[in-house]
Amino acid sequence: MKKENWATDLLTNLAKIYADDVDVLEIIEDTIDVYGNYVAYVYKMESLRPILKIRLEAEEYKNIIEEMDEKRTRIHNAAIASTKTINRLCEFNELPLFFQGNIEDRVEVAEFIRDVVVNIFEKRKR
Repeated sequence: MKKENWATDLLTNLAKIYADDVDVLEIIEDTIDVYGNYVAYVYKMESLRPILKIRLEAEEYKNIIEEMDEKRTRIHNAAIASTKTINRLCEFNELPLFFQGNIEDRVEVAEFIRDVVVNIFEKRKR
């Protein structure tokens, strides 16, 4: 079982290590941002899909879904790249890896990203 705030704790620890390195701090911030963007875009795409299917003609629906899927893939690729970078920073600093699964498995990485976002959402300070 992972610690309650495992995602924010690891990213915060990395930020502390690199407190004087603006470039690395931006990488950490970008990772947080792209994770949220990915989850939000998957939510948007999957929520709109049935509505668009009703509202649009078949060809237009197909085109819009293809465009949305391409954008989702670009965001996912950015999130995977960020995950690899965070893992390299962890390795360099002899910390446990942020993502400990198979980085080549896009579904596994997507589920990890979702878990990070859910963890942060659930553990936010009120």
